[in-house]
This record gives sequence, structure tokens and C-alpha cells, in this order.
Amino acid sequence: MNRCTPLLALTFFLPAVNAAEEPFKALCVAEKSTGFNWKSGQWVQANFKAERKLIVQKLDLDKYRTKPAHERPLACSDDAMNSYDSKVLSKGCYLIKEMGSPTFIMFDSEVCIEAQVGDRLQSVQCKKLTFNPDGAFIEYPWHSDISPKPKDDYKDSLIVSVGTCSRLSD
Repeated sequence: MNRCTPLLALTFFLPAVNAAEEPFKALCVAEKSTGFNWKSGQWVQANFKAERKLIVQKLDLDKYRTKPAHERPLACSDDAMNSYDSKVLSKGCYLIKEMGSPTFIMFDSEVCIEAQVGDRLQSVQCKKLTFNPDGAFIEYPWHSDISPKPKDDYKDSLIVSVGTCSRLSD
């Protein structure tokens, strides 16, 4: 049997969205979380409640071009959005926020890397989140404080969460 056959078959059953389609919103719900807390000068393994619900939105940048600067996605400038010379990878502007939290489009948006299989969006990789709009996600820490003696012996917890995303209809 050809080694590519199982991979090809799997590709047809994985949920995906058309990369060329209109911007979308998805709800991503954490199902499991684990990580580390900083205690007495060392990292201690810990489990966390999987409580986070994220709203992920691919933004239509054309809607923001005529708005005042303070209402535009700061990280998604034309220079930042220059495309790769690739048929597999592209860039998109995304707003990622915790459900129920206020939206600050200027600061909460970021450029993410979109991976396509054929003409289908297979995954999106952002600063702290990799997801499929109709499938799995992984949320991971972005900070990397490796100092051995932080001020007041404090460091933010390092948390990794996994869960599922579902596209929302407008």
C-alpha cells in the first residue's frame, strides 16, 4: 500500500474551510489544561481548569482602511501583511479574545500564518494559538521569562490548553 494513501484519505475527512472565503468567526472552547506554576524559585507542575472560551475572528482589512488609526488593527499593517511567495502559506489578520471581554481592535489583532491543503484552510498559527476553525486547537504561553531570580519570586504561570473550535454563523 502506498504510504501517502492514509494521509490523503485523512485529508478528505479533516474539517477545513475554503481559504478564499469571506472572513469568519469561531468559538474555541478549552477541554483540558495543564502547565506549571512558579513556586519558591522553581517550576512546579500543575493542572488548570479548562475554562477558557476564545472568540477568533479573521478580519476583513478592507473594512478598516478608511477608519481612523485608533480603530484599525495595529499589527496588521500593509507591510506586515506582505504575502509569502507560497501556494501553501499565507497571512491573515485575526482578532483573538476571551469570550465576554471587551474588544480593542487596535491592540488585540495580530498577523497569523494560514496553512492550506489545496484550496482549503487547514490550520492557522498565531502568537499563542494554533487552530482549525472547525476542529482542534492548542493554546500555549507566549512569555518566556527564564530569569532564575525574578522580582518578588513571581512569574506568570505557563499553561497549555487543548480544545475544539467551531465556526459561528453571522
